[in-house]
Amino acid sequence: MRQSKQSPEDTKLRTALENMRYKACTSEDINFLRTRISSEQPGRSSICSDSFRNVSIITGTNLQKDEINRLGAIRFAQETNQELTDFYSDDIARVSSSEIEQKSRVKRVREISEEMQKALWDQQPSTTDKQIAGKLSLCMGLPVMIRHNYAMELCMTRGQEGYVHGWQSKTGSRGQRVLNTLFIKLKSPPTSVQIDGLPENVVPVYPTTNILCATLPNDECYNISRTQVEVLVNFAMTDFASQGKTRPFNVADLNNLSNHQAYYTALSRSATASGTLILQGFDARNMSGGCSGALRQEFREIELLNDITWCRYMGKLPDTVNGPTRNAIIETFREWKGIRYVPKEVHRAIRWSKRDPLLESEVYDISKLFPTNPQYATDSKKRRRSDGNTQVHNIMTERPTKKIRRLGNAIAPCRNSTHYPPPTGMKWSQNSCAYDSIFTILFNIWCRDADAWGPIFTQLGNEFSILLIDEFTKYACNEISLEVARDTVRKELAKTSQYMRFGYYTSIEAICEAIFTSHDVIYQTYYQCPDNHQRLYSQSHTIYMSKGRSPFKSTTEWMQTNSQQGTNRCEICDKLVKINISFVAPPPLVILEFSGSGIEVDISFEVAHLGQPHKYNLAGVIYYRDADRHFISNIVAPDKQLWFYDGMSNGGQMAPSGPLAMHQGSLATCRGGSASAAFYVRA
Repeated sequence: MRQSKQSPEDTKLRTALENMRYKACTSEDINFLRTRISSEQPGRSSICSDSFRNVSIITGTNLQKDEINRLGAIRFAQETNQELTDFYSDDIARVSSSEIEQKSRVKRVREISEEMQKALWDQQPSTTDKQIAGKLSLCMGLPVMIRHNYAMELCMTRGQEGYVHGWQSKTGSRGQRVLNTLFIKLKSPPTSVQIDGLPENVVPVYPTTNILCATLPNDECYNISRTQVEVLVNFAMTDFASQGKTRPFNVADLNNLSNHQAYYTALSRSATASGTLILQGFDARNMSGGCSGALRQEFREIELLNDITWCRYMGKLPDTVNGPTRNAIIETFREWKGIRYVPKEVHRAIRWSKRDPLLESEVYDISKLFPTNPQYATDSKKRRRSDGNTQVHNIMTERPTKKIRRLGNAIAPCRNSTHYPPPTGMKWSQNSCAYDSIFTILFNIWCRDADAWGPIFTQLGNEFSILLIDEFTKYACNEISLEVARDTVRKELAKTSQYMRFGYYTSIEAICEAIFTSHDVIYQTYYQCPDNHQRLYSQSHTIYMSKGRSPFKSTTEWMQTNSQQGTNRCEICDKLVKINISFVAPPPLVILEFSGSGIEVDISFEVAHLGQPHKYNLAGVIYYRDADRHFISNIVAPDKQLWFYDGMSNGGQMAPSGPLAMHQGSLATCRGGSASAAFYVRA
């Protein structure tokens, strides 16, 4: 909290924030905060007053922020008797593979159609991964926020607020109005800025070009190159964007914030209690009741580290207090001070005692946690061509080595055998359940016929799929464990996206998008009218398909419905078109994602291609259990037996669930989890 003065109300706000940090607000704190809720009653602050009317509202999500900004811009223009002027982006689809980050969505188009371009312009900034608007609606004096570090020495930095002072525009590649330069009058910059020919604190910002992932209304995502001025209308910001700001007038929409940490972030931006305003009220349960055990442990350890730092600064720390990690340092510090020692400044909500002791964190040997294998790096280079592409062997003429064939037969039974061993799973470690569920299904698919499935995964041309098969092969040669194979791929994925950081939660969607991308086009989407006029809309390069908002009730209905009625009209005959989806060639493996939809998971379905039916059989289903935020799965063996898998139970060993046919119609749920994705292999 940044208080500019001290009053009785400021003291109450400071106390409430101190308690809120640990989710330990008292009834007095909550009663005081309720006096800061916007109200039309005499003597109360209101969002309609001049002081708060155009202040940016702190809210919880980018989607809410975009809608508040849209409505705020319309209201501001009406109140100031102006009209909003629309400035559009310049978007192109010519994005090379080297420019696309792995965290981006995998779909690409060769050319953006007029209809697709209109949809991209109409979407809100939050539908792009870099929050760059397709259409900026501006007028003079409109509050805006800079979203790019243009020039730090001129206070033109990401998060700097200001007002529209003027603009210069030109005509874009599609005849649309685009910004050439936007002039912004900075709001309370750290230092005064004077540029020749411009008034004080007025700065010019210019368009930049970025590679980004844009989502269309049908939930399809495409990599595009967008040129646009990186500013947003500023009638709302997220709690994340508000960090580090001091706001004399601070408006917070607490009802749309998720937890006490977000509440604390939003309210601690205030400079005074009188300048604090809360919209809609709030849920008092998010402020009281105590924080989670893990967070309380973190706060306690931070207090000890703070005390250690102070002792070291004052020269009072003995040489025995040391170590390569913070856990080791805390352990030696407590050996010196005693396990019951509590620093004086520790808040009452996190103080530890004999009844509520501080838990000892385990001290690990770093060198054993992350072993290096120089032999693998050497072998990997040998498997790569000099141009960086993966070398794919001719599966029709080259035979696997005898070693691989012998071990492969030990894993997968011969074709004439009727006995199948239980599928093999991985042991859970460091929030690995999403990876365990996907990789275990893929491993057991590979084990059915390693000679055939190895080249299939390799020919995807995806570096992570290739690495995964390499690791499976090492396991087959008794060189590593499945857990080491999983973590090797997991660490490589962690380098490409913050959403797959090692040791953190991730989603099935993020992993599938990363490992199932192909260089080849898998399926196409095109428009067709009753007069058979066709127009290609998009091409997809992945065997992973997401249901989105489609109303399908089963996986069979989904895959057999290759045409849906659209709302667009044919450019030639002006008749309503249908949206058709078709495979270029039926892929050997299809992954269907449908989280939270309650869709029925069928044990098989048929897909028609060029008049011929192609049957797909279920190979595995992944479930998400919301109660403990954990992924589990069902694995289908080649003999049509179903096996339940949970990497946290029985050391990764699977439990039999009986014949698959017995579970037809009941695969949408499993042991408290709801189906999120299904894997199907072509018969």
